[in-house]
Amino acid sequence: MKKLILSAAFVVVGSFAFAQQTTPTAKKENFEAKQQERLAKMKTDLNLTDAQVVKIKELHEKKRAAKMDQMKEQRQEMKLKMEKNNEDMKQILTPDQYTKWQEMKKQKMAEHKGMRKEKMEMKK
Repeated sequence: MKKLILSAAFVVVGSFAFAQQTTPTAKKENFEAKQQERLAKMKTDLNLTDAQVVKIKELHEKKRAAKMDQMKEQRQEMKLKMEKNNEDMKQILTPDQYTKWQEMKKQKMAEHKGMRKEKMEMKK
């Protein structure tokens, strides 16, 4: 009896874990489906014409593309700032200190990744 209950518990937990996994294409499809739902709701609530819906969709796509470009630029700027900081620290610290500092940074990044992963799993 215990084995049966334990097996059932593993099946339930395993199925929940499997259900939570999403692929990037699934996320994109989910985003597009939500966007379609929002547009359909706007169309009914605001009594929009088909031409207006098309224009609104184009506007949203332009805004999204602009935001993606802006984020890409910000990532590049941040990367340059980090590289400059590394060079400055390399000039200030001794080689041993610099190596230890690099290891400390790697450890902190790993901790940060773990925290982000936990947050993402809590959202699901």
